[in-house]
Amino acid sequence: MTGMDEAGRRIDGWAAVTGRQPYHLEVLGEERINDISVVSFRIVEKMGQPYRINLVATHLQRLKRDVILGHEARFRMVPEDGSEPRVFWGRITRFSHTKTTVDLSSYEIVIEPHIGCLTPRTTQT
Repeated sequence: MTGMDEAGRRIDGWAAVTGRQPYHLEVLGEERINDISVVSFRIVEKMGQPYRINLVATHLQRLKRDVILGHEARFRMVPEDGSEPRVFWGRITRFSHTKTTVDLSSYEIVIEPHIGCLTPRTTQT
């Protein structure tokens, strides 16, 4: 292998990584929102129970609660090795605005599968 071949491979590898975000959140509904930047997430999966995804995300604009909460969402994790992405479909069950700066707004979002919406809730009277 020549030095030029090796350098070409490195450049190709950088092109594949540069500007690439491996985590994608898309909110479906009347106002489709797909440019939400995922800062961090935590997925809890337990046998026999629906999963729960807690996200910290940002967006350039301040998003309205009624445009997000209760809507269907898709969260994708794209592996670095180019294999099939893992996709979670569900409903946004919690949404809170945490901070706004000059550049962007931050949010905490919870996604649960559609079956998770059937979980019995109790209320105190």
